[in-house]
Amino acid sequence: MYVDIVNLIRDTANAVNPNGTFFFGRVSDATLSLGDKPFPQIHLYPFSVAPPDQRFSLDITDNIRLVFYLQDSPNTSDTDRETIINDADILQRAFRAELDQTSAEYSKYLATPFFKEHNGITSGMVVTFALKNKSNPCD
Repeated sequence: MYVDIVNLIRDTANAVNPNGTFFFGRVSDATLSLGDKPFPQIHLYPFSVAPPDQRFSLDITDNIRLVFYLQDSPNTSDTDRETIINDADILQRAFRAELDQTSAEYSKYLATPFFKEHNGITSGMVVTFALKNKSNPCD
């Protein structure tokens, strides 16, 4: 169910980012945590749930959107920004490797860098993927 997916992502994020922040919620709520919570931050935004394409199937696809925020500043150089994006890439790769250790099945994994968002104080990676949810709705 929905909460099981949130817990899976939270547990995976906390395993690879134990000194950072995990956040689940709306984008507008998440931006409030950027200034007062430790970085790196991994944000899970509310995700859509797609019903199965075939009758009598319990496989549901959850369309996940995660953002890996690292601290930046409006004054960073291009070299500094490359380092920040590389660190975000290392973190999202660690997340994916940790997710691979679970029973989760996913596809269409895509990581895209972003630069100087939220008044220039964050850079990082946006990760999207389709997560197959095999939970039984009758449980």
